[in-house]
Amino acid sequence: MIQTRYKNFSIFLLVTFLPTFLFSGLETVEALCIKHKYANLRRGPSIKYDKLWQVFKYMPFKLLKRKKNWYRVQDVDGDIYWVHRKLTTRKYRCAVTKQNKTNLRTGPGTNHPKVPWAPVDK
Repeated sequence: MIQTRYKNFSIFLLVTFLPTFLFSGLETVEALCIKHKYANLRRGPSIKYDKLWQVFKYMPFKLLKRKKNWYRVQDVDGDIYWVHRKLTTRKYRCAVTKQNKTNLRTGPGTNHPKVPWAPVDK
C-alpha cells in the first residue's frame, strides 16, 4: 500500500515538473519591424558604436537580446546588429521577398484576392 502511494506520488511529480525542466531552456522568438523612414544599425548598444548599415521602414528582424533601450537583432541573412528600441515595433509584421514584384494574397492560393498593397501591380 505504501509502495503504491509512493509510486503514484512519484508519477505525479514527474508529470507535473518534467515539462518545466524540458522547456525551460527554450527561448521565445520575437519579431520586430522598423517603423521609421530609416534606422541605423550599429555594432553595439549605443550611438558611440559604429554605424554598420542603414535600413528602411518595414525591414524585419528577430529580437535576440535587450540592453536598456537597445535591441540586439538578427536580419534575414543572419547578420547581427543593435538598433534603438524606439525605431522598432511589434504592432505589425514585415517580410522580405526575393523578387522585386511579388504576388501577395490574403490567403494561400490564387483563389484568394491580392492584398491592396501588393507590389506586383505597382
